[in-house]
Amino acid sequence: MLYDVTSTYFEGQAERNPLAMRGHSRDHRPDCKQVCIAMVVTREGMPLGYEVFPGNRTDVTTVEEIVEAMEKRYGIAQRVWVMDRGMSSADNIAWLQQTGRRYLIGAPKSELKKWSREIADEQDWKVIPQWEAWAGLSEGAYILRTNIHDWSDEDLWRTYIQLTQAEAAFRIHKSDLSIRPIWHQKAERVQAHILVCFLAYVLWKTLEQWQRKAGLGNSPRTILEEIGRIQSTDVVLPLADASSREIRIRCVVRPDKAQAMLLDRLGLRLPDRLRAPSHGIKM
Repeated sequence: MLYDVTSTYFEGQAERNPLAMRGHSRDHRPDCKQVCIAMVVTREGMPLGYEVFPGNRTDVTTVEEIVEAMEKRYGIAQRVWVMDRGMSSADNIAWLQQTGRRYLIGAPKSELKKWSREIADEQDWKVIPQWEAWAGLSEGAYILRTNIHDWSDEDLWRTYIQLTQAEAAFRIHKSDLSIRPIWHQKAERVQAHILVCFLAYVLWKTLEQWQRKAGLGNSPRTILEEIGRIQSTDVVLPLADASSREIRIRCVVRPDKAQAMLLDRLGLRLPDRLRAPSHGIKM
């Protein structure tokens, strides 16, 4: 399970929402209140669940709560919890160890200095105490903490870098799915807004898998933009009985060649007609 946390900010004071707090803003809006959203996704990026936390909640304090929430929802299994440096603490490591949960967590960057000589030897560099030299030496270097002993180093690293799937989920939420900013003020409407965005992302990833199986790449945005150009039109015919009634037929405009090929690859067929508006005589 890949686990990460982000934040999304409010426009307005959000005085009716007890979760709206000021905290570390990933959106670079420290002037706005926010909520924190923790999300769990699979290796393939398919979202499994999320939790909403107060905007001043720090990442490291969410681990126990989110792990237990996911296990309550999906049952206990031999999962591997993959988390970035922001989740790493002695308390979290101890809790995961004591409860028998498997984990792969990035260690804080400060721990790199403990291994400076090993990193230098690996890269055939000298250990120089000056900060600039150390920054260059440690660039791109990670220390991972895990209790998994039957995976190779390469397997551990490949699994850890899949956290980009969780990061991509947040990017899509914030760009294509408009989770930010939050304009709602009431707490229940904020929760509904986040839920709708989460469900939209589930559909996004489902379309991505469908697209990939059809040999059309892995960009749902392209599919949606192309299909979004297909339009419908209303044909309105007045009745010949001198009344004001009319027949309204809603037809789907035929797709162009590229759109037709796309629909065919996806196994979709457009209807000839759609349900007409409620007024008038429907056909």
